Amino acid sequence: MSNHASLRTVIKENMRNARFLAREVKGSLDRLGRDGEGLPQTARALAELSDKALSRLESLALSIASADPRAHAGHVVALPLALLAKPTAENAELVARTHYAAAKALLIARGVHNPSVSELAFAKAYELAAAAIGDDDREADASAPSRHAAQVAVAIVGAQPVASPAALSGSEGSTQQDANLVVAAILALSMLVVSINDDLTADEGIYEAAAIAVDIRYDDFAEAMRGSDDLTALAGLLAEIAPHLP
Repeated sequence: MSNHASLRTVIKENMRNARFLAREVKGSLDRLGRDGEGLPQTARALAELSDKALSRLESLALSIASADPRAHAGHVVALPLALLAKPTAENAELVARTHYAAAKALLIARGVHNPSVSELAFAKAYELAAAAIGDDDREADASAPSRHAAQVAVAIVGAQPVASPAALSGSEGSTQQDANLVVAAILALSMLVVSINDDLTADEGIYEAAAIAVDIRYDDFAEAMRGSDDLTALAGLLAEIAPHLP
């Protein structure tokens, strides 16, 4: 990543961590249900102030650090695997920002009130996946999309971008699912779907369809990751599911 991108990402990362802690403090105090004594009430007021103040401070810091203050916002659009074939600082920032936004939205959709997600970890995952593909494999990109998508999933699981929660409840409410594996599988599957379909638009619910598929096939994804050749197993699973989406 460039120095410019690193500064922007580091600012966002640290401010998000601070806001996450402020919300956690407020949530803990709310659960205690104490509203009369001085300390809890003061702490609650500070937590509420911190969340708002830190959000404003982040916007101010980003406007100073970014040549384009709007660049950090972006839209949650599924990205093609071709971005891995050109591992530039701009592509790394685009993928990290987009995957961060998508992961947070997906976790909130699964009922997570205050997810803690690392954009820096997604940037690391991008670099790991791009490096794993290698120069020779990049030349065969058009014929190996499912394997490249598997590289994305493995890299995301390795980078562990979801700090909280560690686990999610499955659709039946009984199965505990690894949050990082869920996010990795959804993002990798979404990238594969976009890459094998030239006529998809941003409005066709790619992430939502991928999330449903991963929830249904979670046990298969978990089994693939546990195998001795996880890349081949994941590539086969992704190739099986992707043609049926969105």
